[in-house]
Amino acid sequence: RFVVVRMNAPAHTATVAIANGPAGGSACSVGTTFTYTGATTGDFNDPVTLAGDLKVTGSSAPVPNVPVTLALGSQSCNTTTDAAGHASCTVTIAQHPGVVAASGTYAGDTVLAGSSGSSAFTITKEEAAITYGVALTADYHDAFTASATLVDPDGGAPIAGKPVTFTLGAGDSCGPVLTDGSGAASCSITPTQAAQVTSITAGFAGDVDYVSASDSKPFTITRE
Repeated sequence: RFVVVRMNAPAHTATVAIANGPAGGSACSVGTTFTYTGATTGDFNDPVTLAGDLKVTGSSAPVPNVPVTLALGSQSCNTTTDAAGHASCTVTIAQHPGVVAASGTYAGDTVLAGSSGSSAFTITKEEAAITYGVALTADYHDAFTASATLVDPDGGAPIAGKPVTFTLGAGDSCGPVLTDGSGAASCSITPTQAAQVTSITAGFAGDVDYVSASDSKPFTITRE
């Protein structure tokens, strides 16, 4: 058996791979080697490109136009090798930070043997950014609404379902309250501290997937 793996039309030439093994036997197939060449690190919730090259074993000859599955831990995407035997596709990381395998697999066919290759991939925590809202003054003993928005700083996508705590000066606070679908959180604080200029802080402590974030603004407590 043999398979054409590269053609040069202007030169009227072609590269072929010849199978090893006894004629007509099940072992009579062309060996392939898959080498993973894509990204090896990425943040949680970020897109990452998985890639690799499929070649005839023991040569630089590519294996073009065949289906390949690329995987990152429990996630995967399907694609096809190009004329150079290269394959790539993108997944958005949905797994907790840690070390997983990034891999590519070609299942093989009646002529070409299957192969796979992998590399260690490190998933890291995603960054988070929080911005305090607009309430920057209140009378002593009068309630006001503290608010903030939590987002992914790379693109500004909201981060929902995360606890945010608000702290005014030395002793007044509210929360934690969970961010909604737009990344917003709010709650009510009643100042119990004497009239003064202090600060108000919105804070997210971080979790298994996101780093911590905080934002402080000057806040004026006025006399009642």
